[in-house]
Amino acid sequence: MHSTTAITERSLQASITELCQLLGIAWYHTYDSRRSRRGWPDLVFCGSRGFMTRELKAETGHLTDAQAEWGRMLTAVGVSWDVWRPADLLSGRVERELREIR
Repeated sequence: MHSTTAITERSLQASITELCQLLGIAWYHTYDSRRSRRGWPDLVFCGSRGFMTRELKAETGHLTDAQAEWGRMLTAVGVSWDVWRPADLLSGRVERELREIR
């Protein structure tokens, strides 16, 4: 079992997008966010039963004010938004939530 602190945000994203490939869920990630609005979630997912957005953080990472604001705005209009961390991948939470929209 891996330590959650050893899993970077980049490797977390790679694991999640690989899981999406296996489950047949479409996903989007802005390749270079420097010219985009600050705070937009790292990953957006679309399955036949739903749409959701997730911010990815290392185990000890913190949301920026812009990320928290996007989270508030998205949830206010009914879009599923949350933060996933390495512990969520290892616990099975990520896969469960992806399967819900599959």
